Amino acid sequence: MGYNFLEINDAQLAILEHEREQQLNTQWIVERRTLNPFFNDLRFNHGYLYLGDNFIGSTKKVYDTSVTMTAMPNNKTINLSLLRVLDDRRNNGLGTQTMNIIADLADKYQKDIRLTTTGMYGSDPDRLLEFYQRFGFVYVETHDKGCYYMKRHPKVDTAIHLA
Repeated sequence: MGYNFLEINDAQLAILEHEREQQLNTQWIVERRTLNPFFNDLRFNHGYLYLGDNFIGSTKKVYDTSVTMTAMPNNKTINLSLLRVLDDRRNNGLGTQTMNIIADLADKYQKDIRLTTTGMYGSDPDRLLEFYQRFGFVYVETHDKGCYYMKRHPKVDTAIHLA
């Protein structure tokens, strides 16, 4: 089920933070705290660790996916700087799984997402363009060869807006 971070108050969040610290139970990991509902949903409901601007994702208790995201000052846009799957874990659907979570949360919290693709980490930029288009991203412009600027607007839940 999970927590609804649009309805949680500061005291409830403090309790969750304390429980999370007890769960991690380590002096080596100091997780960043945030008031951003999108980020807290990713942390508490989907098991990602929040270290700096990086979210470290896991499947089967192996941390194999990292996502670097920041909230823009307008708090309506998420800047997705990096989605990286460990080399030996690629082509197993982990990137797709992560993007499904991010896209669902963007819709839930009505956040735009922006990103720029790059082949810096060994991926084919054209393949990345097609990958992100599957999640509703649209091509905006090319910055450099193989660097495509893309945006995604949240899907509007008509049931909420008809009330």
